[in-house]
Amino acid sequence: MPSINLLPDDYYKRRCQKRANTLCLVLFAVVMAGVVAAVLLSERRVARAEQVARDVEQQYQRAAQRIEQMQQLENEKARLDRKAQDTAALVERLPRSTLLALVTNWLPEYASLECFELETEQAKASSAAGRSKFARVSRERSGAAPPEIVTLYITGRAKTDVDVGQFLARLNASRIIRSARFVYSEAKVYNDVPVREFQVEAVLNGNVDAADVVATDAAPAENTVSYAGGQP
Repeated sequence: MPSINLLPDDYYKRRCQKRANTLCLVLFAVVMAGVVAAVLLSERRVARAEQVARDVEQQYQRAAQRIEQMQQLENEKARLDRKAQDTAALVERLPRSTLLALVTNWLPEYASLECFELETEQAKASSAAGRSKFARVSRERSGAAPPEIVTLYITGRAKTDVDVGQFLARLNASRIIRSARFVYSEAKVYNDVPVREFQVEAVLNGNVDAADVVATDAAPAENTVSYAGGQP
């Protein structure tokens, strides 16, 4: 008995077409979802990269601020150091009156001072190239002035060369004197009395205060000392 098909002839065609359309729509939706996800992921990565760039920029700004603050602190420290050096330069660590009293106190018997001079000059750079370069760079960075050398010239009269030698030894034994040496010693006659006129050059020690030496160096010589201008 022959079968009878009650369905329309194009039913299968429409059904296959519908299935194909559905499959295409699903594939399109999947592709679009992938594209949207890729776009969202890319935007998220871009936003994250921008955030990282902003964080790095903020860190650079904070580092720049810290560097600027450090430079300001260094400049302030250098200014305070220069101010302290200027202040220290105005205040004599060893007053001249104290120095004169000590030197007068060290004179031997029958000796007197004729002239008492102080000469100040800047210290010269070291002869070694490395040391001088290091010192120069350190002074330039700190703004410090080169150290000063204070030289004392003492002219006086004594009875004998032995007395002059004792006076020189007393100078070299003191902590306020870095070094002392003879300049000259010659025989002269004052008021029909033969004497030895002498001059001594002494370099002061700039790292010693008056309070540190008065107690120990103020002791007079063994014999009585005549005052400046007195007769030997």
